[in-house]
Parts: sequence; structure tokens; C-alpha cells
Amino acid sequence: MTEWMSKRQAILERLSDLQWHSWRELNAVGGVRYGARVLELKRQGHIIDTKASPTGGRYYKLAPYVNPPSQKQVRVYLRPEDVEALITGIVNDDVVEACKMALVRFRSNP
Repeated sequence: MTEWMSKRQAILERLSDLQWHSWRELNAVGGVRYGARVLELKRQGHIIDTKASPTGGRYYKLAPYVNPPSQKQVRVYLRPEDVEALITGIVNDDVVEACKMALVRFRSNP
């Protein structure tokens, strides 16, 4: 198991009591990137509520139910004229190249 997986699991275990936990608690078990681990848990389908703390920071609470995991999507950036061409069924080299680059970025960032 990799380090980031163990930290994600540690955060899930901390939240498993379904009580509110401060960002400091999650930082202690999940490290400075605890927010990224929370996002990973949300993408897996866990419902995690947040609320602001009056002294700064956030509190986190795990809901007692899980949604289906969300699917990561490829994000492609196209010029407006390329989008219009694509909608009309014309696929030019710029569109193909933009899609290839987007897929490379997607695959390099699991």
C-alpha cells in the first residue's frame, strides 16, 4: 500500500465515528495534503460535509451513506471555432491534437 493510500484510510477511520472533526485533526493523521485525501474520498463516493470554524479553518463530518463513485473526466480545451466545427461533424487536426494532449495529461495524473 502506498503512503497516500494509508493517509486516505487514516482520514476515513478518523471520520468513521460520524462526528465533526477539525482540519487540525485531519492534518495530524493525513498530513498537509489532507484536503486532497478528502477529495479522493469524495470521488470514491463518501459524503463528507464541511462547515467553517468560527476561529478559522474547517470542520469535516462523514455522512452514514455512500454515493456511487464519480468518474474522472478528460478535460479538453478547444477554441470556439474548433468546437463549432466539431459540433457540425468536422474534426480538424487541431481538435485531434487537443484531444491527444488532454488524454496524455489525464493518464499522467491518476
